[in-house]
Amino acid sequence: MSEDIEMESTELEKINVNECSDESSSDEIEIDYEYDDTLIAEKEDETTTDDEEDGRSSSVDISRYQCQQLDTGVEDFEILRVLGRGGFGKVSQVKKKNGIDKGTVFAMKAIKKSRIFKSQKDLDHTKTERKVLEISSNPFICDLFYAFQTSSKLYLILEYLHGGELFMLLEKEGCFMEHEAQFYTAEILLALEHLHHNGVIYRDLKPENILLDLAGHIKLTDFGLCKDEMFSGKTYTYCGTVEYMSPEIILRKGHAHTTDFWGLGILLYDMLVGSTPYTSADRNQTIDRILKSRLKFPKHVGLKAQGLIKKLLRRTVSQRIGYKNGANEVKNHEFFDNINWEDVFNKRLQPPFQPSEVNNSGLFDPQFTTLPPIETPDASLSHDNDPFENFNYVSPSIFSNLTTESSRENANTPKKSSSNPMLLSSSSLKNWSFSPISKSS
Repeated sequence: MSEDIEMESTELEKINVNECSDESSSDEIEIDYEYDDTLIAEKEDETTTDDEEDGRSSSVDISRYQCQQLDTGVEDFEILRVLGRGGFGKVSQVKKKNGIDKGTVFAMKAIKKSRIFKSQKDLDHTKTERKVLEISSNPFICDLFYAFQTSSKLYLILEYLHGGELFMLLEKEGCFMEHEAQFYTAEILLALEHLHHNGVIYRDLKPENILLDLAGHIKLTDFGLCKDEMFSGKTYTYCGTVEYMSPEIILRKGHAHTTDFWGLGILLYDMLVGSTPYTSADRNQTIDRILKSRLKFPKHVGLKAQGLIKKLLRRTVSQRIGYKNGANEVKNHEFFDNINWEDVFNKRLQPPFQPSEVNNSGLFDPQFTTLPPIETPDASLSHDNDPFENFNYVSPSIFSNLTTESSRENANTPKKSSSNPMLLSSSSLKNWSFSPISKSS
C-alpha cells in the first residue's frame, strides 16, 4: 500500500497516516534544481512552506463571491453505506431526502473539525480542497454539489462515482493492456491540464485517487494536497505519496506543475506493469531508488510507452516532458498518435471497463462497505474566529434546476412581486461563497 506524506489523511484508511514537513526559510533566491541521475544533492536542512518565500499568506480566500443560501444539512441525506474512512472522518454513499434533487445519490465526505483545527496547515489544506472542487469544471474531475457544516464537522457533498477506485480495478486485473492504460492516461492528462490551467498543482496522483463513473470514464478526486494559485514560480511543501513523489519534492528543491507529470509517468508504469518502478519494502530505500535507480521495463511494455515513461521520469526537471509547454507536450508524444483529443474530452471513446455491465456495487473496498451506515457524533467546537465562516456552498447546477422548476411553475402566472422562496433573491446571500468556474491564467 502507498504511504502519504502530509497531515493525517482524509483518504481511505488503507492509506497510512500522513505527515508533513513545512519548515521555513527567508532566503529569496532562485533555486537550481537541475540535477541528474548520478549527482544527487544532499537534502537541505532548511525548507520553506508554500509561498512563504515571497511573503504571501498560505490561507485561502474562498469568499470573493456570493451565491444564494439553500437550507441544506446532514439531515437532508440518508446514509446508504460507507465507502471509505480515514483519520479526519469518512466518505459515505448517501441519498437526498428532499428538494429538487430528491432521490439523487451522492458521496458525502465528513471531516472532523476536532482533527483539522489542530494545525493551521490542516485548516489551509481543507480550505484549498474545498476551493479547488468549486472552481474545477471538467469532465474528468469530481463535481462538488454542496458544502455545509455543523459545530463538529465539515461536509462535502460530491458526485457519486459508481465504478469505484481505479486502484481496486488494477488490483483485480494485475495490470492493464497498453490500449487500456493509454485510455486512462489520456483522460487523467486532460484533468491535470485543466488543473494546471487554473493554477493548481495536484501533487497526489495515484490509483486510489482516481474513480470510475458508471460508464467507465475516470474522475480525479481528493484535492487535499493541492497547491492553488500557482501560475508561476515554485512551491516547497514536502508532500505526496512516497512511491509517486518526484525527486524535486523529495530533495525539497522547489516544484511546479511538472511534478504532476512525474506522477503521471509512475502511474502509467504502474498500470502497464502492476507495480511502481522504484518501490521497496523499506521507505528510505524507495526514496533512494527514486533518486538514483535506473528505470527498467518488462519485455511486454511497448517501445512507445517506454519512450513516454522515460521522458515523464526525467530527474532533471528542465528535460522532463511537459516542462516547456505543459500537457500539450505530453499529448503530442507518439504514444498518443492514434488519439483524437476532442473525442477524449467529449467522452466519445469506449472505456475498456464498464462498471454498469458488471455490477451495481462498484469497486470499493469491502473493509469499508461492510461497516454500519451511520453518522457518528464528534465533539462540538466553538471558535471566536470561525475559519470556515464561508465554507458553505451550493453548486450553480442546483440553482439552474431551481430556476428552471420555478419558471415552469410560474409560466402562466402574471408577473408581480413574489415571496416564493424558490426564486433567487439577494436577501439570502449571507455566508455563502461562490467562485468562478474557471480562472484564466
